[in-house]
Amino acid sequence: MADKELTLSGYTVIDFSTVVAAPSAARVLADMGATVIKVETHTGDTTRFQDAMATLKPESYAFTNCNSNKASVCINIKTEGGKEAFLRLLETADVLVTNIRYKSLARAGLDYETLKERFPRLIYAHFCGYGYKGPDVDLPGYDMSGFWSRSGALLDGHLDDSRRLYEPAYGMGDLFCAGYFTAGILAALLGRASTGHGTMVSTSLLHSGVWANGRNIMPASETVGDVVPLPEKWNYNMFYRAYRCSDGKWLCLAFNYVQHFKLACDVFGLDDIRDDPRYQTQGALRYYEVAEELALRLERIIAQKPREHWMRELRARDMVYAPVLSGAEVSRDPQVLENGFLEPVMFANGKEMLIPSIPVQFSDYAIRPAKPGAALGADTHEVLKNAGYTEEEISALTADGSVR
Repeated sequence: MADKELTLSGYTVIDFSTVVAAPSAARVLADMGATVIKVETHTGDTTRFQDAMATLKPESYAFTNCNSNKASVCINIKTEGGKEAFLRLLETADVLVTNIRYKSLARAGLDYETLKERFPRLIYAHFCGYGYKGPDVDLPGYDMSGFWSRSGALLDGHLDDSRRLYEPAYGMGDLFCAGYFTAGILAALLGRASTGHGTMVSTSLLHSGVWANGRNIMPASETVGDVVPLPEKWNYNMFYRAYRCSDGKWLCLAFNYVQHFKLACDVFGLDDIRDDPRYQTQGALRYYEVAEELALRLERIIAQKPREHWMRELRARDMVYAPVLSGAEVSRDPQVLENGFLEPVMFANGKEMLIPSIPVQFSDYAIRPAKPGAALGADTHEVLKNAGYTEEEISALTADGSVR
C-alpha cells in the first residue's frame, strides 16, 4: 500500500450520522483515503453498544463495520461553544454526511439552506427515511421499515403462509442505501470540480428500496398485472431458484432460460422435453401452463443426488449456479477470503474478527485496511487543535460540556 495513492486523499468529511446507512457511506470515503471525522454526542452512536459481545467488550464489531478509519469527536451542538466548534470543522470540510432528521437540523440552524451561505463549496449529504415530501416526511425509519417493508421487497419474497416473513440481516438494506449514497456524494464532488459550488445530495430508505425492488414493482403495476410472487403455474423460470439436494444442502440455479435450456436438459436428464415447443421459451411455459409441472420434476431430480455432483455437472458446461451458504460458511469460503472480501481486524483485547471490506477495489490505488472503530471522543483534542483552538479554549469547552 505504501507505493499506491489513495483516491480521496486530501478530502475531509464530517460524519454527523448514526446507526448504519450514512456512517457506512462515510466509511467507504474513509477507506478510499478521505479524512473522516465522526461527530458524536457525549453518549455516542448507539451502534457502539450493538454486538459488543463478551469476547470483544467494550468494542463492537457492528460499530467497526460502519466506522473504521474515522476519528471520533464528541460535540454537544446544543451549547453555543459546541455549535461553533461544529461549524469550525465545516470550514475546511468538503463533505458533511448526516442522517439527523431534517426538521431537527433546521431547528439547530444546520440545514442546507442555512449552511450553504457560509459554506458554498460544501457537499451537504443528507440521508432520510422517506423523502422530503408527503404525509410521512417526518417519520423515523430503519432499513426493516423503510427499505424492506415499504418498498414491497419483504412481502414479494414471501412464498408461504408461515407466521414470519423473511428476516434479512440487520442493516442489509442500509448497506444497499450506503452504496447509492456514496455514489451521489462522489458525483457531487465531481460536479463541484467543474462548477466550483457545492450542493445537497440525498437519498432515502424508501427511494433506495423502490429502486432495488423495481423489477417486482414494475410488473405488479396495473399495466402488466403480474403480482409477485407469481403463482407456480405462471412462474416461468424454474431455473432461477434454489433446490434442496440429497445431502440436505441447497443449490441455487440462475440460468438464462432460453440460452441454457438445452444444457439444462443434458444436466438433469430432460431429453423428452428438449425439443418440445411447450418448453422452449418462458412465454411458452406460461401459455401452456407447464411451469409448475417442470418445477416439481426438477425438485424430484435434484433431490436424488448431492450438491457437489450437480455443481460439477454445471461447472463443466459453464452454467450459472451457486451453493447456498450460511453466514458461517461465507466466512470460510476460499473465494471470499482469497479476494479479500473479508479482512481480519485485531481488537484491543487480542481478539481477531473478519470484517467485510468495502466492495470496491482499484488496480492502481490503495484502499485503507479496516481497523477497530475509534473510542468515543478519542480524537476530540487533536481535531479541535488542528481546527485552530488553543489549549485554553479546548479546556474551557470541555469544562462547560460543549465537547468531550
